[in-house]
Amino acid sequence: MAPLYNSYGTNHFRLEVPSKYFDSGVEVDFYKFLIDKFRAFPLRSNLQVIDKVLGTGWDYLKAIEAGIFTSKAKKYDAVWMGRSLTSFKSRYDLTLKNFAYDFDDAVWLGEAKYCFQYYCTHAAVILAGNQFLADHASAYSKNVHIIPTSVNLNRYKQIELKRGASFNVGWLGSSIGFAYFQPIEHQLLSFFEKHNDARLCIVADRFPTELKLLSKYIDFYPWRMDEDVYRINNFDVGLMPLFDNDIERGKCSFKMLQYMACEIPVIVSAVGMNVDVIKKEKEYGHFGSLAFSHEGWAEWLNYYYAMPKMSLRKIGATGRRVIADYYASEVIGKKISKLFTRYL
Repeated sequence: MAPLYNSYGTNHFRLEVPSKYFDSGVEVDFYKFLIDKFRAFPLRSNLQVIDKVLGTGWDYLKAIEAGIFTSKAKKYDAVWMGRSLTSFKSRYDLTLKNFAYDFDDAVWLGEAKYCFQYYCTHAAVILAGNQFLADHASAYSKNVHIIPTSVNLNRYKQIELKRGASFNVGWLGSSIGFAYFQPIEHQLLSFFEKHNDARLCIVADRFPTELKLLSKYIDFYPWRMDEDVYRINNFDVGLMPLFDNDIERGKCSFKMLQYMACEIPVIVSAVGMNVDVIKKEKEYGHFGSLAFSHEGWAEWLNYYYAMPKMSLRKIGATGRRVIADYYASEVIGKKISKLFTRYL
């Protein structure tokens, strides 16, 4: 069996990484689009007519590549479909046969809103990243399975570093996520103003200029793929703030899982899958905290700040055990390959 899939962004973690742990009966070839199928034309002329022509041409190239993909897919036993072929209505979506539909966001609110029902209705099996996503897909299919985005524990792990005396509050992600900090900026400021040795470590594609109140407390590090584990290991606590809406409930807590794999205690918004992950404390013990309000962020930061470093490490080690049992790439890979063997 050789599923073919299209990959971009988080699909590397959802598809390519766990596939290394598939049972021997399932073989996979990878097809990655040369053109970012969800990105608008990158050059803007500020002339509406020209931009419309350029955008239409860009979408035409995306459609051509979607056609190339579906043509190649016919040579395989099955297709492992990540999200959707394009961000606009395309006849190529209707040509897919014997496919598994995999998604890790509320895609019916975005790029897959035109084809989500079709994919769910016609997929042989659906792999949804969390319970919220699975519930939505279940309106169209009985073969829905929750498959979290996995973490490679061989890569994401604790690294012994020579640490300074500062208390590092960390966040790693795309600059799009800076918006999550704005509603809680005053609460974070109240914490940093009280603790001169505390720093907000931001690892992203640019400095968060919009977080003006926190600017002097921020240590910025450009994100690089070969440095993300090192940067996380410099955190004392990892943050994952979110808004409370359906888009955020569709997220699969990957940032939180990365921190936990590196044995870092977490403070996260009480939204969506974050809540489900924290529930594992009933089985394993304390490894993180839910912020139910804006004030909760400062309260939990003060809580962890008062702890000895060794206590933080113990809490972090508990989080890694949760990852090893539920979210490790090896665990997830075996689950996926069994589903493929059963349904495709």
